[in-house]
Amino acid sequence: MPPGMALLSKWFLPRERGFAIGAYTGALVLAYAGSYFVAGPLAAQSGWQVGILWTSIPSFLVALLVLPVSDSPPGFSDISIEERGSSPEEKVFNVPSLLITGAYMGHMWELFAFWGWVGPAMVSAATAAGYGSLEAARLGSQMAALLSWLIGGSLLPVILLGLWYGFWVVADSAIYKAGLTDLVSVRIRETSLGLQSALGFGVTIISPQIFGAVLDATQPKGRRYYWKSEYLPRIEPALCEKFIEHAARIRSPHSAVILFQIEGALNRLSEEHSPVDNRDAHYVLNLAGSWEKADDDRANIEWAREAWNDMKTFSTGGTYINFLTRIEMVSEEL
Repeated sequence: MPPGMALLSKWFLPRERGFAIGAYTGALVLAYAGSYFVAGPLAAQSGWQVGILWTSIPSFLVALLVLPVSDSPPGFSDISIEERGSSPEEKVFNVPSLLITGAYMGHMWELFAFWGWVGPAMVSAATAAGYGSLEAARLGSQMAALLSWLIGGSLLPVILLGLWYGFWVVADSAIYKAGLTDLVSVRIRETSLGLQSALGFGVTIISPQIFGAVLDATQPKGRRYYWKSEYLPRIEPALCEKFIEHAARIRSPHSAVILFQIEGALNRLSEEHSPVDNRDAHYVLNLAGSWEKADDDRANIEWAREAWNDMKTFSTGGTYINFLTRIEMVSEEL
């Protein structure tokens, strides 16, 4: 990416450069997104190796296309471009370029967080929109219909939000790249663009670790836990009443009563298809007791047990063992 933008910065004057780099950035993102449309079906049909092969071949073809490209168009030179522009810095590490590079790092953090989120979010919305309303209709309950709408809803708002946000967040890339080319001399432009890209993509490498640390902080070492869990075939009005009743009795601000939606491919395949059990489950109920002092053990454990005993009658009979307290798995659950 930096070599291409460095070439464009030599071919176009500052007043034209922003549009050129913007078009280049848009082409990059279009190619990035388009490769998924090629790799996805091929990998699903013939394996991931075939998907990677056919998305890699165009890279070699493009390399052949750019070999005869001149470093500077006829009639232009690095000096002529520089003379008709401003008087940029001759040092890579100068305050203006470092500031715009820092802003670019923040942009990359946001951009890759969005790209990582939008795919799973759209899949989840599609699944919920396709199955949630049907479940509500089958139950014939206003409460179930309301929960279905909250969990499912329409896919259209998610698509529109993704398109709107994606349009503007990608546009930032060209601004930071074009801005940097205006701030540094043509003699150090490739180095400056390369440094900006390295720092920007470096942020995308460490950000998952930081997000993981933030999640870990919600379950700190030394806190006391007692969990119960059940698979559920559906959400019923009676279950909702029990859910609200026991949530109101929670003994600790760290505890929670949680419902996870898992319906989808799990339910469409037969029990004999693969070694995955509980294919009749559409939701997971998690009773997560969490507190800080040993003196509060009895009260919090009793709350979790009472809630579990009161709601396990709605279960499929199966449970998610990752949501169980280890010491009681054999004696109570298995």
